[in-house]
Amino acid sequence: MALLMAEYADYDTGMHCFPSQKRIAAEIGFKSARQVRTIQQWLEVVGWLHFTGERVESDGDHQGNKIWWLTIPECPHRHDGSALPVVKD
Repeated sequence: MALLMAEYADYDTGMHCFPSQKRIAAEIGFKSARQVRTIQQWLEVVGWLHFTGERVESDGDHQGNKIWWLTIPECPHRHDGSALPVVKD
């Protein structure tokens, strides 16, 4: 999913990445945006994403999409996959 999010980020900086969770879910084949949120949270914890605290302006009653920056983890000790989130349908 991080690679897919990278396709939506600014090419030169890795900043300003704000695809909707629905769009990411559809492109990956997930059944719900909840699965995307779980993985985004994990990617943030391990250092691959940073939520800027800002959102894209919304034209409706819902909040706009979160604006993410792609980052590189400071500590590369999670190569065995043991910290991967459990995604349930």
